[in-house]
Amino acid sequence: MMSSQDFEQLKVLEQATRAAAEIFTQKPRQHAALAYLAQRGIDAGGLGEAWVIGYAPPGWTRLTSELRSAYDEQVLLDAGLARRSSRGSLIDAFRDRVLFGIRKPDGTIAGFIGRDLSGDPGAPKYLNSTQSPLFDKGSLLFGLHEGLACEGASQPVVVEGPVDVLAIAARQYNGGALLPVAACGTAFTVTHARQVADVARANRTAVVVAMDGDGAGRKAALDAGERLRYVDADARVAALPNGTDPADHLAPPRATLDVFVAANAQPLITLHVRDAIARQGDRMQWVEGRLGAAREITAYLATYPASEAARQIGWLADVLGLDAHTVTAELADAFGRANAERTACPEIPPRHLAAAPTIGGIG
Repeated sequence: MMSSQDFEQLKVLEQATRAAAEIFTQKPRQHAALAYLAQRGIDAGGLGEAWVIGYAPPGWTRLTSELRSAYDEQVLLDAGLARRSSRGSLIDAFRDRVLFGIRKPDGTIAGFIGRDLSGDPGAPKYLNSTQSPLFDKGSLLFGLHEGLACEGASQPVVVEGPVDVLAIAARQYNGGALLPVAACGTAFTVTHARQVADVARANRTAVVVAMDGDGAGRKAALDAGERLRYVDADARVAALPNGTDPADHLAPPRATLDVFVAANAQPLITLHVRDAIARQGDRMQWVEGRLGAAREITAYLATYPASEAARQIGWLADVLGLDAHTVTAELADAFGRANAERTACPEIPPRHLAAAPTIGGIG
């Protein structure tokens, strides 16, 4: 339970953060932020006041100079709005950055994530508020509060960053079913997954993960998908063209949101099958390669309930060019190995087993 002193500290941090947001979103600054987004093909001007979009101009103390009369230095430091320079003086944490306010589920502005515009190679591309009693990056999702306030938004789309969130939200700001969210300066956590899964279950829909269309993005998408599966969500992955992210994909005026719709996304199993086949390469023309792919895929399927995994045998046999009896035997062996591992290490909890959708093939 939070002490009265901690509660008062939290309230002061909220007040300072809200005051900073009001400064960052003053009309000239907000226009600068919207101009940057327009260069990315994002018309964010109609999104509404729930979305905190602003700008921190260059300069060492533009923000701190305005806030120091109302807040102690330690408050500005604890709120992640300022930091100490090498000389010990107080300087702004955000400088020459487009800023996106991150709200808690109740709408409180918890902090910011800023996109660098300076071009300084030593500056991080994105910088978020520091961890504090107000800002917990392991639980906050940019876009969740704003999306839930939009009538009709029901299907979560997990993306990598705030610009991706805004690209999707702006394309459907007059109404749409998609609810884009992004983690804030950290990997997608199980805590994030639970919040997203709650939204999906309430709306009886799947969750689509849409990360960058490259190797790293694919891995991040699979990792996020597994965390969603851990909390019993139906997780699917959007098939973005290689080398593009959601914002890039939506930049052309005629681009559509179709790739982010659950009905058009790929189940996790499909991606694992594709990856297993790709790793075998030319060996897939021989039975040894096809068996190697089958062993890898069935090892993954052994993390699902047996009845659900068994439903995948028929189409897997077709895709791999093996008979169903062979795939069944590989799956039985995979479950045997998984059970043996759990028996040998009873102190290690078994992986959560979420249901697998039946898939007709990998297309």
